[in-house]
Amino acid sequence: MKAEVSANGLTVPKRLLRGMHRVEIKRTNDMVVITPRQTTVEADCLLGLGSNPARQALKTGSRQHDAWIYRGK
Repeated sequence: MKAEVSANGLTVPKRLLRGMHRVEIKRTNDMVVITPRQTTVEADCLLGLGSNPARQALKTGSRQHDAWIYRGK
């Protein structure tokens, strides 16, 4: 793939970054290298925060949140 660098820089197509949430960009000699840093929810626990807050069978997940966390119920 070839791309032209404009006055604003370069846009990398999203399809080339699929699955990446953070990348490191560095220039070494005549190369620009893009390296994925944390590519999955497992690698960055904050990305998955709240994605599965309570089991479906648990009807009091949000109302009893503090009791579940602090008292282990």
